[in-house]
Amino acid sequence: RPGPLFPLMGLALSAISEDVLSDWFNTEARTSKHQAARALMMFRGFLRWCAARPEFRSMVNRDAGKAAAIVEAMPQVKKRTDCLEAAQVAGWFEGTKKLGNRTLATYLDALLLTGARREEMAALKWADVDFRWNRLTLADKVESTRTIPLTPYLAQQLATLPRVTLADGTASPHVFASNAKGGRITDPRAAMATVKRDAGISLLTVHGLRRSFSLLGEAAGAPAGAIAQVMGHKPSATAEGYRPRSVDALRPYLAQIEAHILELGKIQFVPKAEPAKFELVAAA
Repeated sequence: RPGPLFPLMGLALSAISEDVLSDWFNTEARTSKHQAARALMMFRGFLRWCAARPEFRSMVNRDAGKAAAIVEAMPQVKKRTDCLEAAQVAGWFEGTKKLGNRTLATYLDALLLTGARREEMAALKWADVDFRWNRLTLADKVESTRTIPLTPYLAQQLATLPRVTLADGTASPHVFASNAKGGRITDPRAAMATVKRDAGISLLTVHGLRRSFSLLGEAAGAPAGAIAQVMGHKPSATAEGYRPRSVDALRPYLAQIEAHILELGKIQFVPKAEPAKFELVAAA
């Protein structure tokens, strides 16, 4: 079925005006105002891209999607605030352990323990995991990549994940491999719903795990700048003043956050020299 932007595809760039976009938006909003608003935001990004290209700059009206008639008709966006409360962390870990799928369980736990965006973690490859120097290299929304410390518990979880063999006999390059298109986890929402049900948690989204990391990191006493850098936030003037830290400088803070989350989760973890030989003991 044609998507919301389909009616605009047959138009010349020079024909995209405020009136055209206003008429298009009003038509699409009759079906779904939220879908129309989302499509408009995407199209605005496209116009900005065109305006930055010399070959298209003279053809587009960069501000065409900002007409007052459109802005006033757009639905109000409520800022989400869902996150794990400290008392819910133990239930969260119990829920992921019951999943019966170690890859999915580790993926969801990794989102909580690193604050990574869902696609950043889903795209992780074994080549990006450095067990020797305990580092993870993630695709980044702001920069091309970012490297963060690999903490002891997460290292153990990754090192003991089952490796997937492809049809051609080669090993899958993806850490969180699956039978989905692309060979990796693409949509964890069904697994997330199962974990929430088993844990007795009602309001929590996948992105809420990212918020949870930030809030639990603050509770653990980690500096705001260190938390922001691990999460891949765009550098800004935080309370302490943004100071990029090296991976080794970040390591004690991320280990501190992990230890705090594991304590809340009632997980007794005894690290040893090698990730694959760590011991995990569930608390009574």
